Amino acid sequence: MRDLQVFGILNVRIAMGPSKGRFVPALHRRMVDRVVRDVDILTHAPAPKIEPAVTSQTGRTIVSATVIPAGDGPALELLTGAAPPDSVIIVPGGTPFAVSNTIEAKDGMTIMGGGGSLLVQGLNTGAQFAFVAPGTRPTINSTGAGATFSALNDSALIAMDLAGGENGVFANANDVVVQDLTIANTANRAFVADTAQNLIVSDLTITNPGVDGVRLKDVTNVMMTNVTVNGALEEGVNLDRVNGGVFTNITVSQTQDGGFVVDDSSQLTVVGLNVGPTNDEGIRIRQSSQLTFNGFAIANTVDDGVLVADSNNVTLLNGTVDSTDGVRITDSSNLTLSNLAVTNSAAEGLHIEDSSQSTFTNWTISVAGEHGVFVANSNNLTLTGMNVFAPTDDGIRLETVDAIVLQNSSFDMNNAGDSVVDLRNATNLGGDQNTAVNFATFCETIGTNSGQFTFISPGTGTCP
Repeated sequence: MRDLQVFGILNVRIAMGPSKGRFVPALHRRMVDRVVRDVDILTHAPAPKIEPAVTSQTGRTIVSATVIPAGDGPALELLTGAAPPDSVIIVPGGTPFAVSNTIEAKDGMTIMGGGGSLLVQGLNTGAQFAFVAPGTRPTINSTGAGATFSALNDSALIAMDLAGGENGVFANANDVVVQDLTIANTANRAFVADTAQNLIVSDLTITNPGVDGVRLKDVTNVMMTNVTVNGALEEGVNLDRVNGGVFTNITVSQTQDGGFVVDDSSQLTVVGLNVGPTNDEGIRIRQSSQLTFNGFAIANTVDDGVLVADSNNVTLLNGTVDSTDGVRITDSSNLTLSNLAVTNSAAEGLHIEDSSQSTFTNWTISVAGEHGVFVANSNNLTLTGMNVFAPTDDGIRLETVDAIVLQNSSFDMNNAGDSVVDLRNATNLGGDQNTAVNFATFCETIGTNSGQFTFISPGTGTCP
């Protein structure tokens, strides 16, 4: 019929073979297409994480780094002076640097020679890394009237050889680090810290300073490790009003004055001290308290090997003294001196005067030029295990003393000597039958009050 339209849809499925599957529509077919990855995923590395670095020792953030041209002294002065605080200045080796002005290590600044190591860490993550400066170790020769380096707060000086100048390093600041330096031929003191605190010094070698090797004055909390001083025209190490410190592995030799000198200081520990030869005392302690020396060797001193004067609460342990004079104690109290060996003293092995409330334990005194032990004007002392061999004079002389206990001791008088015990105005001596004197060899006592000792097993050695 006119204008009549009919529509129909016919689906024909032609079987090409057995099939148990179902029809997959176009949308689903997209899911079985082969995966094509974006090439960027494979070739683009993740962006590195960048964070500020801080020095592990001071905790200050490093803001810049500068490498000084090798051997250029004026550039070292100029570029270091222009660098901001908290910078790292790298000084490479090669031709020695010649400087005429003091180089200032500003707040937070690190000045380090080639090959020196600086431990840094990330400010945010705390990850640590040992940065080693490029180049070789530098030598810096100073002709200036001041110090070669002046160290301000939180600064560090690392891995350099310094020579000349008034001082090698001067620190009038807090939290200064000095590591792996040599300092030679200064006109005055080699290393000076004045009115400072939290000082860390390690691996410092000093030769031929014009005055002291190390001078610390009004310093609080110091740690010094592996320090060697040779040829000082005055004292090797001089501590004046130092409060709180640990000194480990200190060696002093060829000084014209004292080796290790402590004045008006407190709360110090010294472990591993070697002194000698010197033209004065090996260890000199005056007007100080709460000191401990453990493990020391003193040799070839012109004066006392050890002098303790006007001090209290001092402990000396495990030491040897081979010197012109032995150990001298004056005007001191509350001392403990144990496990000491004194040899070849031209005077007494142990001299105690005007002192009290102290103990002396396990001593060996060999070949004293005068008395083995001399005690005068003192009281409340206990001497235990005092072994004296071949003194020129008495084994022990006690003059104007009170409350002295001498026990478990031996005196070998066969080679020389006068009396084993010489008592002169001595009172309240000895102890009970079990703790009083036990001499391996006893000859005689002279003077007054000798009967107040109880002698046990006197022995049969030949007396002079």
